[in-house]
Amino acid sequence: MFAATHTATEELLAKVARLEAELAVSRRENEQLRATQAELRVELELLRRRIYVARAERVDTRQLELEFAAKLKHLDDLAKDNGIDPGFFHGNSDGDGSAPRKPRQNHLDGGTCPRPTCRKSA
Repeated sequence: MFAATHTATEELLAKVARLEAELAVSRRENEQLRATQAELRVELELLRRRIYVARAERVDTRQLELEFAAKLKHLDDLAKDNGIDPGFFHGNSDGDGSAPRKPRQNHLDGGTCPRPTCRKSA
């Protein structure tokens, strides 16, 4: 009877040791998964910031044109006072006083489409 309980005790101790080893392996895997999750969260946050910062940095060119219209008028006045052609500050490359170049018109903005397969986006 003593031998039977001794054998059962050894079997239980072996089982406990095996389970503790499995637990240690599971804990290491869990720690690795948590570290990977933390890295992915940081990467996700960086991607979100890139997306939202890029949106926030976009500038409405019409608003800028309105804001700088007064500056352009001031430059025109200075140019006239100093004998410089005011057209020099209006973006035409020759500085001949002619009207500024007409901006290109994108086919999606109402221009004609170069290819018959193009569709205007709504």
